[in-house]
Amino acid sequence: MTGSGGLPGSSGDPDRERLPDAERIPDADWESMVSGIEAQSGFVPEMSIDEIRERLEEDEDWVPPAPERIGWRSAPPLFVLSVVGLVGGVGALLVMAIFFRPVPGIAVLVLLGISMASGLMLFLNLPAEHRSDPGGGAQV
Repeated sequence: MTGSGGLPGSSGDPDRERLPDAERIPDADWESMVSGIEAQSGFVPEMSIDEIRERLEEDEDWVPPAPERIGWRSAPPLFVLSVVGLVGGVGALLVMAIFFRPVPGIAVLVLLGISMASGLMLFLNLPAEHRSDPGGGAQV
């Protein structure tokens, strides 16, 4: 049942919401804690603001190096062949299952073998250990 306060179990009585005297903070202690809130208590660098501005202006002329070429043309040929074999084998199995019902069993076995061998080659192509940099791949 809700009282006049709108919350279950609250009666709206201000005396009921007060903390016991043992849990209250004295007003003098509270004032000393709150008095420094407006003061700037952040990180103060060892450099002056002018030095920071000069350093940032110097960094604006920085040009990033040319990125490495990525894509299927620069990938190892065995990796590309494995991807094509896996996607092509599974795709051919789906097309045969949907459009060509009377399929010879040897064709299905060959496509299954190509797909499984390609998947195994992709699995074996995974890196054996983690990279040493803790960046998780995110680089700026």
